[in-house]
Amino acid sequence: MYRSIYILLFAIIVASGMASCSKIDDFRSQFGSSGTLFYPGKLDSARVFNGKNRVEIRGLFLSDPSITLIRVFWNNRHDSLSVPFQRKNGVDTVSIVVGQLPEGNISFEVRTYDAKGNVSIPVNVSGYVYGDQYQQSLLNRGISSAQLSWATDTTTINWADVGATDGGTKIRIQFADSLGMAHDTLIMPVQKGMVTMLPGYLRGSSFRYQTYILPDPTAIDTFAVPFDSVTPSNLYRERDITNRNTTFTFNYDDAGPAESAIRLVDSNYSTKYLLKTYYTDMYTQLQFPVPTVINAYTLTSGNDAPVRDPKNWNLAGSNDGITWTTLDTRVNQSFPNRTQTIKFVTDNSSAYTYYRLNITANNNDNTGLFQCTEWRLLQYY
Repeated sequence: MYRSIYILLFAIIVASGMASCSKIDDFRSQFGSSGTLFYPGKLDSARVFNGKNRVEIRGLFLSDPSITLIRVFWNNRHDSLSVPFQRKNGVDTVSIVVGQLPEGNISFEVRTYDAKGNVSIPVNVSGYVYGDQYQQSLLNRGISSAQLSWATDTTTINWADVGATDGGTKIRIQFADSLGMAHDTLIMPVQKGMVTMLPGYLRGSSFRYQTYILPDPTAIDTFAVPFDSVTPSNLYRERDITNRNTTFTFNYDDAGPAESAIRLVDSNYSTKYLLKTYYTDMYTQLQFPVPTVINAYTLTSGNDAPVRDPKNWNLAGSNDGITWTTLDTRVNQSFPNRTQTIKFVTDNSSAYTYYRLNITANNNDNTGLFQCTEWRLLQYY
């Protein structure tokens, strides 16, 4: 009986020893052969670089060659990104882009893993994600003035001064030149006294521009502000070229030498052109030796009888005297004062040899007399 008891106790001791060995093996498997807990190397020098609905996490691996996986957690660990990784010799640089992020501040937890599933201690970093709200808050750089010189066909843009971080990284400008060719150029901004010249600029046109802005010095994305359109003001001198080797013609003249049609362009504001009978198809015409650009013209009312004033008319240009292009049309125009000069500006930028003033109505229901003191053609340069 005692022998049976000894044998049973020996079996229990052996079984207990085997169970203990199994637990030790499990412990060693989890904590290493030395019995200590094993952590893979963590990501060193981790930094977050902000972007548009994304960030880039950068860091270094200095020594541990066993790392095979990097995981990034955010949103209280509800979201994560796993990136397989193969270590090389020496120091490895890590770059992980996390996309499709909401706008605002976000905290990240970075862990590394080895092939056995061992996990590193966490590395916590945070960054700011830019998005639509930031985009909508952006404005293009201000323009103090934009002037087109007709003398050189050059538009000069004077930019508003800005602070060190307010001027953007570059400015994109789109414009058309006088030949109709489109230009799309980038310029690098400066803070103060910035001036941009657009040579060969098409008169009467607008240019578009947009500013590219980097949200912070280390951001990985640049934002483009929507285009603004600007029409430069005209900077020019004006000259009267009515009598520059021109030939004057007309189709009606019935008042005699003192008030004949030629008085309309004689540069004398004390004379006038008078028709005793007005006709709705009447015109006067100036012919230049070569095609010439006219930008504006003036008419001066007579010295009396407002009912004789021109009321409706158009100015037309031609290079053969047959085919005409209407450059300006006026309807129900009035001259409140006697011998009053009014200037009329056209959008014309083409050169014509012939310019014709067609008077289609006078101020007396197209009956009676017509009169006008002076008609002058003006050129901007």
